[in-house]
Amino acid sequence: MIKKCILFFYMLSCLAGTTLPAWGQSSLMPKEIVIEGYTSLPPGEEVRLVAFKDLLTYTPFVADKDRIDKNGHFKLTYASPQITVIQLAIRTSKAEMIVAPGWTYFLDVEMDKNAFDLLDPSAVGAFLQVRPRQKDTLDLNYKINRFNYYLENACQYFIPNMLYQNNKDRHDSLMLLLRKHFPVRKEPANFYQSYMYYAAGAIDLPFYHKKADTIYSLYFDNDNILYNNPAYMTLFKEFYGNYFSSTSISKNALNEYINIKPNYRELFNEIGRNPIFVNERVRELAIILNLWQSYGKKEFFIPHIEIILNYIKENTHFEEHKVIVEDVLSLILAKNEQYVMDSILFTSPDEEKKTLQDCRGKWIYVQFYNLNCTDCIREMLIIKELQEKYKDTLLFVSISLDFNFEDFAIFYKTQCHLFPWQFLHFNQQYMWLDILGVNTLPDALLISPSGKLNDRLPPPPSEGLSEYLLHRFFKPEDKKGYKINR
Repeated sequence: MIKKCILFFYMLSCLAGTTLPAWGQSSLMPKEIVIEGYTSLPPGEEVRLVAFKDLLTYTPFVADKDRIDKNGHFKLTYASPQITVIQLAIRTSKAEMIVAPGWTYFLDVEMDKNAFDLLDPSAVGAFLQVRPRQKDTLDLNYKINRFNYYLENACQYFIPNMLYQNNKDRHDSLMLLLRKHFPVRKEPANFYQSYMYYAAGAIDLPFYHKKADTIYSLYFDNDNILYNNPAYMTLFKEFYGNYFSSTSISKNALNEYINIKPNYRELFNEIGRNPIFVNERVRELAIILNLWQSYGKKEFFIPHIEIILNYIKENTHFEEHKVIVEDVLSLILAKNEQYVMDSILFTSPDEEKKTLQDCRGKWIYVQFYNLNCTDCIREMLIIKELQEKYKDTLLFVSISLDFNFEDFAIFYKTQCHLFPWQFLHFNQQYMWLDILGVNTLPDALLISPSGKLNDRLPPPPSEGLSEYLLHRFFKPEDKKGYKINR
């Protein structure tokens, strides 16, 4: 757990070029943030400024976008009332940074050309390289990066003995060392000091794993929930996450207040018996987190989780929680049978915009592919056999994730005679891929006749799709044959 926490803080790419004399958590009114930069990446590529609706779910939205001009220049703006985490994204390559209201950031952005063509560059440790055009040692991002680097190196030296031998002297020495070089203290109104305080909490979390009340008193026994501070929210999720799966709460109570008859008030009171949930704001946020984490688990009745979340959204006393619950519900929706698929806009090989609306009334198996995925191309030969077998019940659609539309169009025009079904291009809908979690190939999904997502992870053609379809769409009628199960 300690490695997971430290890795998050160390990998945060917080690079900008503006002096910040103060780091208050928020201001009264939104102020414009400007991000202006230069890159050697190809002109015409779209640069996206991705912000997050909340830092519990990290639900993204595109706040602004611009295309790289012939000089490699781009400019993005975003209005925010508080210091916040954002991402710069080009294709599927990303980098995170922290931005402050009212400030302008001048950046140089680069990327390894080979990794830039991958569907998921982060899988090989590749990210956008974001650097300020002028180094500023007073910059918030510079200071946080410096702290993260020091924290990771100190942990590599101190942590092994501290954890495996439960060495309190090592723990205390590490905390003293951090405080000697950095102002690590609880200052809820100061983003920088709060970041360091809660990032250092990742050290205490495993050391005091049997003393939850100690962690609670050190970090969460107050009403200062720092919703916009990534270090706070990461520590919160590590400490309060998966509580419903622990032995600290009665399974009978969970069954009664979630599965048998959904009752948020009784669930809220039951969890409040634990001293680490005395704070009602903290308690409600932890319940939201655990309901989200429990969604889809076989021991919980899914519709009742949705009922409780909707009750919280309508009745919460905390405005921040309403936003978070809405984000949780939207993420849940994207992975269940209520998510409508046939409104998504794709591009045909003839450059016409298409949806799957015309396919309503039939099941649709969507295959994701790109030309770098040789397995995906080979699987099309299996799809060809299945397409003939299920043509009266099931349609196949192959969606290209090639970044260059021309590559997709040429492949289709030269190979379409081999694969007689619909081919579409994903139309640079990167946020849609993020929502569905499409980042590796082969991948697929199944859409119901009503146009809604039915199965997010059906097997690919080479890994049991034939048996999957046989089980799903055919049932024994008699000893002589099979009848389609519609």
